[in-house]
Amino acid sequence: MGAWGAHRLARRNAEPRPLRRPAVFWLAAGLAGWRLISGLWSAEARLSLAMALHLALLAGVVLLLANDPPAPSALAGWLMVGLSLQAAVALAEATTQGTLFLRPLHLPWPGDLDAALSGVSVVETPGGARWLRAYGTTPHPNILGGLLLLYLAGPALWLCENGANRAGLPTARNRLWSGVAYLAWLFGIAALLLTFSRAAWLGAAAAALTLAVTLPRPARKPLLTLALAALPVALALAVLLRAFLLPRLSPTPGAGGTRLEQQSAEERGALNRAGWELWRAHPLTGVGAGAYMV
Repeated sequence: MGAWGAHRLARRNAEPRPLRRPAVFWLAAGLAGWRLISGLWSAEARLSLAMALHLALLAGVVLLLANDPPAPSALAGWLMVGLSLQAAVALAEATTQGTLFLRPLHLPWPGDLDAALSGVSVVETPGGARWLRAYGTTPHPNILGGLLLLYLAGPALWLCENGANRAGLPTARNRLWSGVAYLAWLFGIAALLLTFSRAAWLGAAAAALTLAVTLPRPARKPLLTLALAALPVALALAVLLRAFLLPRLSPTPGAGGTRLEQQSAEERGALNRAGWELWRAHPLTGVGAGAYMV
């Protein structure tokens, strides 16, 4: 972002171009400003400032994409790189049921985890067997699920961009990259399922439904092909991990759920009630951006 901004300023006289500011930019910038102001009454001002900087960075990314967007094929390629890396780590975590193999990389997340540790994100069977949810290199499986949803756009974008018109690429090279796109897609779908993130699963379903309704008919064909390719992977994992999957879909022990899922539902209910009480106490200003946890 800094390099782009410096380049834009350096070339403003040689290549004068108006700076496009889409509505999403103003939304992100406005929310960033509000988060910054909320630091005046926040329970933890530094945390509110950090939250404001996050949204300010997002607003900058929106400006970059609106004014100097990368080529679709290049963007798809980088998304596939990210997808492949996170999926490979997630599959390794699921296979080893731990993250110790990441120790030599000295990453800040996810730390040294295994399914037996207390406090880690796992799924369990009614009999008490535990399965470590995939973290990737993120702090939590739900975060990995959201990140994978973003990265899964890479294979879809590449196939939509190059599927009908081969963009002048030699046939062999195009087939190679098509294979890479499909392989990254399948590994990404497997990793998404291994997060056991219900929010990410719902997000994937919502994205698929939105694309099916809004995209023109010619653009739907490669996406339909991807969906059909993902189906065997999803079914295979659902069968193999059905003992852990079914309790994840039912938080009530009497209906096939587990004590862990019931505890998770109760904790979420307690957090919702706490949030409601905070809103009643501070209906206009709140307690400061990001300070709810404090």
